[in-house]
Amino acid sequence: KDFFRTLLKNHNILPELMASKSYNVTKNEISFDDELYDVDKKKWVRKIQPPASSQPSYLEAHEHFLKEIFNVAFDEESGFLILTVEHLSPFFANDLLNIIVRELNEEARKVELLEVNETLSFLTQELTKNNTAAIRESISNLIESQLRSKMLAYSNEDFLLSYVDPPFIPERKSKPSRATICIAFFVAGLILSILFVIFRDAFHTYKKNY
Repeated sequence: KDFFRTLLKNHNILPELMASKSYNVTKNEISFDDELYDVDKKKWVRKIQPPASSQPSYLEAHEHFLKEIFNVAFDEESGFLILTVEHLSPFFANDLLNIIVRELNEEARKVELLEVNETLSFLTQELTKNNTAAIRESISNLIESQLRSKMLAYSNEDFLLSYVDPPFIPERKSKPSRATICIAFFVAGLILSILFVIFRDAFHTYKKNY
């Protein structure tokens, strides 16, 4: 939740996450639900009961994000993480996945540098306090190790996650599947037809007997 809140703070993606209505492939434009979000005024206008506000909270958006948009899976065989983003706009999905990976790396780098700097500060103080050669040598080795970690944190962009297969813009939409929709309508129509025949015959039998 903390990471997602940082994501919303650093990137204006809440309207795309919570108010997207349709996507124009030709114009590469997302249309927003005008009952939720006013694009011209860049203002949330949805009507909702207090204490909730017109603008979705980060908790509400986070729940929707995990249920409908973002998915992470771990492949035990390869040890790889599989991150996927689903959205009406394939371009937004691609951009969002890149943003997530970049922000994860940046947040992990910040945490690492904070810990390294605190450790270096402590070790430097200890080095000035001790005159024993063996202890000073041990502390110096630890300082060298921490400086190496600091160098790697600064120089490595893919600090936490690196791509095996980079995000891509799909040529076909993942859902809804036209085949699935056709089969569902066919099955529903078949069931309704059977029920109609059964009730019709039952009605005629009832009318004939009474």
